[in-house]
Amino acid sequence: MPAMSYVPDQPAPRVHASLKGSLKAMDDAHQCAVLWFGEVMRRRLFRDRGHSSINQYAIQELGFSKSRTDDFVRLA
Repeated sequence: MPAMSYVPDQPAPRVHASLKGSLKAMDDAHQCAVLWFGEVMRRRLFRDRGHSSINQYAIQELGFSKSRTDDFVRLA
């Protein structure tokens, strides 16, 4: 079942299916974000935004912490 908007007080099977769908959508979105981040990094597209490094770009443009930036760099 695909992710759906949160609606409280649903029957247990629907809550379970919605939770699983939401977690799948979250995982898919994270994977896609890592791929886009990797493209920005590989092509040095952060320079087009006026940044001298991927770290500066991620912190200032994406609101990432240093540790989240490190995670994305490692995953990408």
